[in-house]
Amino acid sequence: MFILRIMRGVRRVREMIYSRKRFLVYSTDLKITAESSCTAAVPIEFRVDAPETIAILRTRGAEYGIDAPMAAQIDRQLTESEVCVSGWVGGELAYYGWIQFKQRRLARRTTLRLPTGTAFIYRCFTRADFRGNHIYPAALNYTCRWLAEQGYQWALIDHQVGNSASQAGILRIGMQPFAKYTVVRMIWFRWAVPDEALYRLTSHA
Repeated sequence: MFILRIMRGVRRVREMIYSRKRFLVYSTDLKITAESSCTAAVPIEFRVDAPETIAILRTRGAEYGIDAPMAAQIDRQLTESEVCVSGWVGGELAYYGWIQFKQRRLARRTTLRLPTGTAFIYRCFTRADFRGNHIYPAALNYTCRWLAEQGYQWALIDHQVGNSASQAGILRIGMQPFAKYTVVRMIWFRWAVPDEALYRLTSHA
C-alpha cells in the first residue's frame, strides 16, 4: 500500500510537469439530427439561457462539477454570447451544456475559429443523481433541434478519449467522430494540437 501511494504521488507530480490528453471531435448535419427523436427516461423540460440556471451554477457549482476556475469563466461565456441549455426534472436542475458559435477554446492558449453556420457544444454535465436516465442524449437532441431552428447547419462536440459515457450519449443521437486533438500541458502552460481534419475545418472559417 505504501509503495502504491508513492507511485500515485510520482504520477501526479509527473502530470503536473508534463501531460498529454487526447480528445475526439464529432460532427452532425443538423438537418438529419433535428429530425431524429431521442427521449429521456424521465419527464424533462429544456430551457435556453435561463437566468435561474446561471444562478444555480454560480451558487451551487460543486453539485455540477464546477470548480473555481470554471465559475470564474461564466461571465466571459455570457459576454461572448455563448448559450447555456439546461434540463429540469421535477423543478431540479438536472443537466446543463454550453454552446460556442464564433470560436472553440480547446485550451487556454489555443482557440479555433468556427465556420459560419457551425456551433460547438461543450462542457455538458448531468447531475449525479439523475444519471442513467438518458438525459444526455435527449439534451443533445434538443440542442441540435434548437440550433437547426436558429439556422445553423452543423454541430460539433468533443470528449476526452476514454470517456465511454459521453461517447455513448453522443453516438446515440447519430453524431459521428471526424477529428481529434491533443491538449499538452507543460508546467503551467497548456495548448492544443488539432489533427489535419480539424485544422482544415477551422482554417477556412
